[in-house]
Amino acid sequence: RKAAEEAATRARIENCARAKQAKATFESGVRIGRTNAAGQQEIMDEATRAAELKRILGIVEKDCR
Repeated sequence: RKAAEEAATRARIENCARAKQAKATFESGVRIGRTNAAGQQEIMDEATRAAELKRILGIVEKDCR
C-alpha cells in the first residue's frame, strides 16, 4: 500500500512537471505542430490550441497541488 501511494505521488509530480512545461510552451505563442492521422505535419489552429491549453491547465490544477 505504501509503495502504491509513493508510485502515485511520483507519477503526479512527473505529470505536474510535464504539464507546467507544456503550459509554458503553449503560452509562449510559438507555433505548435502535430502529426495528423495521415502522418502529415500540421500546425495547430487557435481553437485547438485553446482547447489543449485548457486541458493542460486542468492537469496543472489537479497534479500540482
